[in-house]
Amino acid sequence: MTTYTIFSLTAFVVYLLAGIYPVAKYKRNAVSILFSLTCLSLAVWSFAYAFVYMESSVFWIKLSSVGWCFFSALVLHSALRFARNPLFMKPLPQALLYVVPVVLLYMRVFMMDTGSGTSGMTGLVFQWLDNSYDVVYQLAALGVILRMRLQSANRRQRKQLNLVLASAALTFAANFVSQFILPAMGYPEWSTSGQLFSLILILGIIAANQRYGLFSLSEHVLYDEILTEMMDSFFLLSTEGRIQRINRRTVGLLGYSQEELSDLPLRDLCVEKDVIDTIVHGQTASDTTAYAEVNLMGSTGRMIPLRLSFSRIRDKSSCDILGIMVIGQDIAVKNRLQEEIRIHQEFERKLRESEERFRAMFDKHSAVMCLVDPESLQILSVNNAALAFYGYSFKEFESMKLTALDGTSLQEGVAMARHIVQEQSAVLHMKHKLADGDIRDVEIHSSAVPFGKRSIIYSIIHDITERKKAEDYISFLAYNDSLTGLSNRKLFYERVEKAIEAAKAAGGVFAVIYIDMDDLKFINDTYGHEDGDIVLRELGRRMNELTRSGLSAARLGGDEFAMLLPGIGTMQEALAAVENISEHLRKSIQMGAREINVQASIGISLYPSDGEDVESLLKTADFKMYAVKKERKSSKRLWAASENR
Repeated sequence: MTTYTIFSLTAFVVYLLAGIYPVAKYKRNAVSILFSLTCLSLAVWSFAYAFVYMESSVFWIKLSSVGWCFFSALVLHSALRFARNPLFMKPLPQALLYVVPVVLLYMRVFMMDTGSGTSGMTGLVFQWLDNSYDVVYQLAALGVILRMRLQSANRRQRKQLNLVLASAALTFAANFVSQFILPAMGYPEWSTSGQLFSLILILGIIAANQRYGLFSLSEHVLYDEILTEMMDSFFLLSTEGRIQRINRRTVGLLGYSQEELSDLPLRDLCVEKDVIDTIVHGQTASDTTAYAEVNLMGSTGRMIPLRLSFSRIRDKSSCDILGIMVIGQDIAVKNRLQEEIRIHQEFERKLRESEERFRAMFDKHSAVMCLVDPESLQILSVNNAALAFYGYSFKEFESMKLTALDGTSLQEGVAMARHIVQEQSAVLHMKHKLADGDIRDVEIHSSAVPFGKRSIIYSIIHDITERKKAEDYISFLAYNDSLTGLSNRKLFYERVEKAIEAAKAAGGVFAVIYIDMDDLKFINDTYGHEDGDIVLRELGRRMNELTRSGLSAARLGGDEFAMLLPGIGTMQEALAAVENISEHLRKSIQMGAREINVQASIGISLYPSDGEDVESLLKTADFKMYAVKKERKSSKRLWAASENR
C-alpha cells in the first residue's frame, strides 16, 4: 500500500463524514445539500484513486471520473446558490451547469478505454475540454465569492467569506500548479492528486460553518417559510436602509415587484423621508426598536398610510447590526384591531369582576360573539347578535357543536381550536351555514381566554359576504365583459396565445373568427340603446351556449365579437363551423310584441397560414369580415336597383 493510497483513503473518510453532517442538520438548506454532494463526489474520487495508485486499473480510473467530473460544477453551483443569484434560483439554468460534466463523464466511461485516456483525437478533445471546464468553473466560483465579499456590508459575513475565499483560492492554486506547472517541470506524479488538495476547500468551508454559521442562512429560511405569508407588510433592509426582501403582502399593497424594489432605499418610497433618515441613520440608529407613521407611495401614485416598526437584527457574538427588519401595519386595519383589542380587554375585565356584568356586555354587543370549548367544540354561549345573525334559538345553540356551522370534521375543528389556544389568537376566513340554509362568508377573530384552569375560545364574527362578492366581481371584470358575460379582449388574447403555443408544439391548425353584428346601429337608432343592450346580452348568451362545444367567445367592444375554433384543420371545416354559428346567431329575438332579426358578418383566419400571432390572426379575420360586409351591402344595392327597375 503506497503513501498516496493511505492519503486517498484518509481523504475519503474525511469527505464522507463532512458530507453527512450538514445534510443531517440542515435538511431544507439547498447550500448544505450541494456541499454534501460536493463531498460525496470527492469521496468517490478519493476512494477510487486509492486503488488507482496501487494497480492503475481502468475500472477504478473510470469510477473516479464519477467524482472529479462533477466536482467543479458542484462548487460553482454551491457558490451561485449561496450568493442567491436570481438566474440560478430557477431549475433550467441550474441544470445547464451540469451539461459539460455529463459530456466529460460519457467520453471518459464510454469512449475511452485506456488508463490515461489522452491518446488519439478523442483523448485530445477530452483533455482540452476537461482542463477548460475545471479552470473556467473554478475561476467563476472564486469570482462569485469575491464579488459577494466586496459587496457585503456585514462584518460577520465578510469574515465568513474571507475564510471560504482563502481556502478556495488555495485549492485552485494547488490544483493549477499540480495539473499544469509541475508536469511541465518534470513532476507528472502530482497531476493525480487533485482530490487531496481539495481537502483545503472542504476544511475551510467546515471551519466557516463552525465559526460563522455558513449553512444556517436563518434570515432566508425565516423569509421563505414565515414572512412570505404574513398578513402585515414586511421589509428586510440593509444597514444603509436599502430594501433586500419584501413579502407578498407588500407586493400586493404597493403594486411593485421584488425586482423593482430590490436595493432601493426605503426613504424613496416615503413622503416623510426625514423620519426614515432619522430612524435608519440619525440619533435613534443605536436603538433596538423604533416606530413611525408614514405614507408610502404605491406604483399607481396612491398614498398608503402605514405604521412601521423598525427592529435591528444584531449578531449575538459581535453585536454588529446585520440588517433592519421593518413590519408595517395599515393604519385603518390597526384602528380596527385596536378597537377589537379594547373590547376584548374590557370583556376580560368584566369577566373577572362579575359574571352578570360580563353577560350584560356580551349579550348586548352589536358584534356577533360566541364562546367555544376547544376540546369538544361545544358552543358554550352566544350573544343576541349571534341569535339574530344565525337564526337559531339559544337552546339550539346550547346543543350544537361548532362543526354544525362551518361544516368541518370534528378532527379538523379540534386541530384549529388547539392552534388558536397555542398561539393565543388567530384570524380565520370560513363559510358558515345559517338556520335557513343560507351560506355566508365570515371573518372570525378568535382568542384564547382563561377560564378557571383551562382556556376557552372567544370569537368575534364578521359577515363579509357582500365584501367578498364585490371582490369576486372585480376579479370577474378583469377578464370578462360586464354586459354579456363573455371573455374580454385580454382573456381572449391569452387563450389564442395558448392555442398558438399548443399548435406550435403539436403542428396543429385552428381558426379565429371575427364577428360584426350588422344591424346593431339600426336597432339602437330605432328602438333605443336599452333594447340594443338586450340584443347584445342575448347574443352573448347564444355565444356562451356555443362555448360548451369547446369554442371560446369574446366581446372585443361595441358590436364586435371574436371566437376561437380549436381543432379546425381546413378552411372547409372552418366554413362549415361558421355556418352553424351564423345560423345560431341569426335567429330572431323576441322583445315583447316585436321580433328583431340580426345579421352577422363573419371573417375567418387560420393558424398558421393567415398569421402566427394573435394580432395577425385577428387583423386577417377582421379584413375578411369587412369584405363579407361590403359584399353583402353591394348585393343589397344591386337587389334594390333591380327592384326599382
